[in-house]
Amino acid sequence: MRSMSLSLVLLAAAAACSSPARVPRGPLGAADHLAEADRHEADARHHEELAASAEGTPARTSFACGDRALADQASSGGETLAPRSPCWTEARTDAERHHLAATRLRADARAHRAAARQLVGAAHDACAAMAESELEHSAFSHREDIAAVEAVLDGDLVRGARIRFERVPGLTADWLGRSLTCHQALAAASGFDATYMTDCPSVIAGAETTVEDTDAGLVVEVRAADPAAALVVYQRAEALVSERSRGVDTHAGVLAPCHTARGRVATAASNALRTGDVRHALLWVDAAGEAEVRALFKQISAVHKKGEGAAGLAIFERYFIETVVRLHLAAHGEPYRGLAESCATAR
Repeated sequence: MRSMSLSLVLLAAAAACSSPARVPRGPLGAADHLAEADRHEADARHHEELAASAEGTPARTSFACGDRALADQASSGGETLAPRSPCWTEARTDAERHHLAATRLRADARAHRAAARQLVGAAHDACAAMAESELEHSAFSHREDIAAVEAVLDGDLVRGARIRFERVPGLTADWLGRSLTCHQALAAASGFDATYMTDCPSVIAGAETTVEDTDAGLVVEVRAADPAAALVVYQRAEALVSERSRGVDTHAGVLAPCHTARGRVATAASNALRTGDVRHALLWVDAAGEAEVRALFKQISAVHKKGEGAAGLAIFERYFIETVVRLHLAAHGEPYRGLAESCATAR
């Protein structure tokens, strides 16, 4: 009952901020479904009122025809093709029409209420075994136990992130999987509210999460089919370790040669995003790296247009800069191991 209570509190808060007359967008949460049910019920009552005022009026004969204009245009050799769609007779009173509309609206309202119950029930079942303290935050909030983060790449596209946890007493793949499933279910119940668990990469709409027990620790892989959502997943994952020098497996070690976030290549990459002209970055990569830079630039530009917060955009920009620098070094046969704060202290 504890986790169900948490879900109901979440639903009540969302419902208090919603209007039954609003047009829902994106995945509907439980509160959204309840608001839609209320809206359909209100419309149904309006039709019933209209039906009552129309009682006793005679039936009107109307016809439900196919598109006659389009049928007349269908021809072969100048001759109109037959047969045409028939015009079926409909004889209903105005009261009957309004009663029918009210019945359909109430069926829709029942479906929305059922969907809300299903979302709340799923959250209850997924979180039933979780401790109260673990419901208040996700496993990703334990940043000190996160060893590394890296992007999941599909060719030259970012598809998500891998997050590796250190070995922690009592932390198992089964427990971690249950915890993430719980928070995904709670996020779904909220309609994937953008303010819910903003440090959690796995509560993005459409994200798919797997947990693997490896020799190096537990590895969580979060993927999203939508390119913009995949970048948000990576942005949130990268933010978990952005304040530490360790954290990205491929970024450790001595820089050779030295590149900083304010160097020539990095500045050109930043200018590409600032001006919207990818050619600033392409000047520093060879033909082999051009496609990857263009594809990533397109992805990040789409996120810019969606209005991500300043912190999120900064992480996207950092990733783009690092990609351009990495490809610039690859063109010269040199390894990339990260960006230094300054070349004076890099070695």
